[in-house]
Amino acid sequence: IEINRRNLLQNLSLIKNVAGNKKVIAVLKANAYGHGIEQIAEVLKDKVDLFQVDDIGELRQIRKVTNRSVLVLGYVMQNNLEELVELNGTPAVWDTSQLQTLNNIGENLNKKIKVHLAIDTGMAREGILVKDLKEFLERSEGFNNIEFEGVYSHFCDANDSEDQDYSIQQISNFKQAITILEKFGYKNIEKHIESSGSFLRFNDQIKSNYVRAGIIL
Repeated sequence: IEINRRNLLQNLSLIKNVAGNKKVIAVLKANAYGHGIEQIAEVLKDKVDLFQVDDIGELRQIRKVTNRSVLVLGYVMQNNLEELVELNGTPAVWDTSQLQTLNNIGENLNKKIKVHLAIDTGMAREGILVKDLKEFLERSEGFNNIEFEGVYSHFCDANDSEDQDYSIQQISNFKQAITILEKFGYKNIEKHIESSGSFLRFNDQIKSNYVRAGIIL
């Protein structure tokens, strides 16, 4: 595959224009959708606000190229979490056992570990259900080496041009989660739900901080 650097940067420029004040996360999972994770990271490392990958292996690859912030939103095995922290990755969390392990790592390293909370707004994959979020936050209050930096979710099928009712319900669920977080004092938490398909359709409807740009790049 041959990558046209100029076209890639032009795509990014167009995305930034539509995103407005929202920051851009370059999603490089699945080997940057088959285009080469290290090659794409090299081009974009000074052009985007941060990267997103799915696992520890992809984080290792990006670290060969740049120290730019990286979200790791897929599942990471417990025995790989310390390496993730040492590589300055930001993990996704959705259960207290993850938080316990990360908090212990933070205590050992004498540092606060930033995490992004995964909210299941309807994807039925990983994530905290909105109805369970209050209890999750209450159980998390003793983890002094954890910093809830961000909260995010995934749309199920925002590309469906005929029926947007489910996506609109997911937006509503996400807003409910943000309201709960704000009641717990997380008023400045970073928010992101828009990905390549949903970004163009719902950008004006969601008050988020980031846009996750993957295949759209």
